[in-house]
Amino acid sequence: MKKTHLKEFLLISICLVLNVANAIAQESKEIKVDGKVVNQNIGLESSFVELLDLNKEKIISAVTDDKGLFQFKYETKDSLLYIRASYYTLKTVIKKIDFSDNEVINVEIHLDEPNIEKLDEVTVISDHLVKYEVNKTIYKVKKNDYVKNAQPTEVFNNIPTLSYDEVNGLLIENQLEGKVYIDGLESSVKTYQTLKISDIDKIEIITTPSAKHGSEFTGGIINVITKKNSENFIKGKLDANIGTLRDSYSLFPNLSFKNKKMVLKAYYSILNNEQNIDYSLSRVSNDGIYTLKSKKDPQIIQQWGNIESKYNISDRSFLFANISLSKTSNESVQTGNSYPNSTIANNFINNENSDFKRTDLNIVYQTKINTNDLFIKAKTFWYERNNNYNLFESDEIRASNTKSRLNEYSLETYYDLNEKKLLKKPISYSLGLKHVIRESNTSPSGTDFNQKIYSAFAEYNYQISESFSNFFSLTYESTIDKNSSILDRKYGNLLPTIIFNKKFKNGENLNLSFNKKIKRPSVYYLNDKLVYSNPGEASRGNSNLKPQKNYSQRITFNKRMKKTDLVLTGYYNFYDDVVTYNSEEINNVLINYYDNVGNTQMVGLNASIRHKLFKKVNTNISSGIQYNSYELKTNDNKHINNGYSYSLTFSANSKIINDKIFLAFNLNYRSPLYDIFTVTNRNPYTNLMITTDLVKDKLTLNLTYSDLFNLYSKNEEEFNSNQIFQKTNIENKLSNISIGISFNFGKKFNDNFRSKNIKNDDLMGD
Repeated sequence: MKKTHLKEFLLISICLVLNVANAIAQESKEIKVDGKVVNQNIGLESSFVELLDLNKEKIISAVTDDKGLFQFKYETKDSLLYIRASYYTLKTVIKKIDFSDNEVINVEIHLDEPNIEKLDEVTVISDHLVKYEVNKTIYKVKKNDYVKNAQPTEVFNNIPTLSYDEVNGLLIENQLEGKVYIDGLESSVKTYQTLKISDIDKIEIITTPSAKHGSEFTGGIINVITKKNSENFIKGKLDANIGTLRDSYSLFPNLSFKNKKMVLKAYYSILNNEQNIDYSLSRVSNDGIYTLKSKKDPQIIQQWGNIESKYNISDRSFLFANISLSKTSNESVQTGNSYPNSTIANNFINNENSDFKRTDLNIVYQTKINTNDLFIKAKTFWYERNNNYNLFESDEIRASNTKSRLNEYSLETYYDLNEKKLLKKPISYSLGLKHVIRESNTSPSGTDFNQKIYSAFAEYNYQISESFSNFFSLTYESTIDKNSSILDRKYGNLLPTIIFNKKFKNGENLNLSFNKKIKRPSVYYLNDKLVYSNPGEASRGNSNLKPQKNYSQRITFNKRMKKTDLVLTGYYNFYDDVVTYNSEEINNVLINYYDNVGNTQMVGLNASIRHKLFKKVNTNISSGIQYNSYELKTNDNKHINNGYSYSLTFSANSKIINDKIFLAFNLNYRSPLYDIFTVTNRNPYTNLMITTDLVKDKLTLNLTYSDLFNLYSKNEEEFNSNQIFQKTNIENKLSNISIGISFNFGKKFNDNFRSKNIKNDDLMGD
């Protein structure tokens, strides 16, 4: 990043913050409440506590820690406020607090009489605790549903609309990519796996994140809120896994340390995985008939490393730093026969050697100004991708060596104005600036690409009435693109997010949302160099790609019933200047190249149901149907590819045999998948997992059967353009039975980075 740009951006950010802070300054005092919620003289963990104004409307809320303790700090002119506390089936208690003579109050709230009472913001029905807000849904996690050291990813499979497995990743409604945050800080599934389920308090789902959290991210956010614990600790886990049906193994050691001022975490993970792929294709085109059959045995090694720390500078500010590294290496030899317009086979061998490397560095500073929050975030990452192919066919040798490199530097600042009033109703605001510099290079084409992005955003969250709320966000981005040839373009994008939420009686909720995002092509998409995957197929990028624009509209209905949660969603997505593969055939080689092919429309319905069977078995099912329409327009013709896709995720899990064993079954199905020219048919992916704890919970055994009966391994793809029809069959044998053992050491403590009283405004996006 050039120093002049950095200085300009810092100056603008500081001026913005000072102006906003000066505008909101009020003559008020900060009050502090230290409290405890008890029942029969025992502190109650996870009690819900609210600070109320004179009209008994919520100002801020908290959840008690494992000792029943909570704390409020609030800037106010009022000397009289209320506190409301509740816990499951116990009654709700409201206490009056007088701050006339003292700005620090200690209070103890007793919930000793059994009763069932409905709360204003949280409704407890049976054993589920669910909260709906305008831009997120919050689900309470029950640690008693699992054995102590069960895999934390199984929590995702018990949350309505969520699903997770190692092949498909973390998904919302089996179509939106889920990005993991932990206590409001951007994280990863790998880091999340270092937690214990007993550490997790709640899961927040944000299906329509604003551009504040990344203008190019079109998925949803999964914010994991951990429990608060003030004790010090050092603890860790050593996890090892080995496959029996396929040659695979993994190691995953991690360590955590906490004292009064700092939390430090570190882990390293390595996964070695050997695959066996059978590949065949048949193609009919103007060049004639072409067929190919081959076998491929790739060996893939994936490595991750991570160190992160949070340092509490004071009780009003902290500094968070994180560095992570990842690397994937792939070595394979593909052998087979091709038949170009004849029955005489051409033997070929394709040696592939590729690797992907990425290093991320993130620094976040947060401090309170009165009751508001100032965030400053610096982020950088370095990415490199190398692909080396050596194709030998008959007497011909084709070699291709490509390298793509991307460096990104970003600096952002935003200011959250919390718990203000508009027409006597709660409202919060957020203002921010962001600057991004991207530098990329591709070789051997030698294309250099530089991009600068300047963005500003403003958003508010307004509680119009007790049952109706509105969220609005507006981001403006100015982008400058240049490359080493003739590209020199400037363009701007206005990216709005609008959400309305209506709460009804009987645990019903209705949410409507709209947002616009953009998807800029990655550096690999911009590489013009041709890469051969086999004698009949090759691919390349396109240095002249334009950004893709995404428009999304959703309507979601939630209903809570006894032992059941229901989520119904309808959505319409429109994508303009879609970035995907276009194709052409040259000398019996089908060349796929990235292009802005036209537009895409997707209309879908999805139903998710979570239900507990026989008071023991947790079930979670999500099923949907989606209509896809891809349209390509050129000067010569118009091509349309459309059809329906069906999706199903199902999870069932329970503790069995005196609650000593955790048994889980998961299924994921989505087929057919559409693109501009292709339709891909896939089979369901399934896995079965058994987990038990031994030796006073120090040792954990895990048995996993992934891709039961080898169903998912077989995929069929049909390619159909006006001049070419191709059918491809791929069988990638993923089925495996793996045995895992984990050793847990250290004292049992929680190692969360933030207080569990987290608001969505704390999330820090890309």
